[in-house]
Amino acid sequence: MLRAVRAFKQNNPAWTDVKVVVIDKRFTELKLLQEEFPCASVILCHFHVIDYLKREVSKKDYGFSAFEKMHIKNIMMVVVRAEYESLFESYVSALKKLRAGKPPFLDYFTDNWLNCKEQWRTFERGNIPHLDNNTNNRLVPVWMQRRTC
Repeated sequence: MLRAVRAFKQNNPAWTDVKVVVIDKRFTELKLLQEEFPCASVILCHFHVIDYLKREVSKKDYGFSAFEKMHIKNIMMVVVRAEYESLFESYVSALKKLRAGKPPFLDYFTDNWLNCKEQWRTFERGNIPHLDNNTNNRLVPVWMQRRTC
């Protein structure tokens, strides 16, 4: 990844104009991109955030019924897409009430997502020039090919 970023910077004199980098949640890439593009906001792809959360909810470890899984997945989508902090807080509160008797998922969500919420909450993106592009999903096939090289 570092070689690709350095090649990009070497071949693009205007690389300092990069304002936003959208990534999935790979912490090694996150740190590298924050270091290599210090003036850019590094944000998480909404598609991947929702996908990760849905997959986590689906794990048998949490003991969710099919009904609970459906509702928690729906709550996770609105949590990510909340347009105001007050909505975000009310959705997280609803999630906490729904999961009151089973804390492991809340622990996972708190430890892995609430600690980096400024990178994936919709309303946090209001001052970032992302042009309503909240996903890198169109680029995933290209990067998968590059990673195997």
